[in-house]
Amino acid sequence: MDRLTQKFENGRRVLYIPVEASEGGGAVTIRKLNVPMFIPKDLNELMKALGSLRNDKEFAGVVLDSATEMVNQHVKPNALRYPARENTATRVAGVPNRSDYQVMGELTSQVFRQLLMMTTHHNPEYRKHVIVTATVREKEENERIAWRGSELPGRMAGEACAQFQVVGTIKTKTEVVGGKRQVARYLCTSTDGVEALKDRFELFPPEVKLCKNYTYGSDGEDLCSIWEKYWIPAMKEAA
Repeated sequence: MDRLTQKFENGRRVLYIPVEASEGGGAVTIRKLNVPMFIPKDLNELMKALGSLRNDKEFAGVVLDSATEMVNQHVKPNALRYPARENTATRVAGVPNRSDYQVMGELTSQVFRQLLMMTTHHNPEYRKHVIVTATVREKEENERIAWRGSELPGRMAGEACAQFQVVGTIKTKTEVVGGKRQVARYLCTSTDGVEALKDRFELFPPEVKLCKNYTYGSDGEDLCSIWEKYWIPAMKEAA
């Protein structure tokens, strides 16, 4: 997305917020792109940063990677500080009770609302592109996958899909190119009724092949080229 904002938002950059448990917040693979980063130490610091970003012109986009790890690292410890009806031994050890998931869901929703308010600022100069990643969670019924969506706590597992304009997933496929097998990645936004995906404006193809190693044009698309091919023409036609 950083290439997108630099091209279409007057050279402004994207702020990348990694919250993975690994070194550098799990951002090792993109460090070579020199994308501005902010690694919050706790939920309060994250919320303060998001609040200040809403009225900030320096950045044209924000990426939170990932919401699942944000819950594990920052939201869950905060939720466990609230008094519980049953202070079980497992809760003391850091395992949430059922009622804790309601608190975790609300705290997660507050983070998402802060992010989404950046996309709807009354002044267009402050509006930002927002991407939030999450790991995948599956629910099974009768030994079949009945639902596949974001690994988020409580009600947010379902509500997150409704909050965002586009919800996609990256799928891999094995392809034969030049007699050699290789793994290709596709961005998918079309649901089969099982996956919690959507394209609210129905602008994008059901799946788009993505380029490798951040090299647009070599073998697929990136977010910038997807935006240029599908979003911009649709907005011009609607105008």
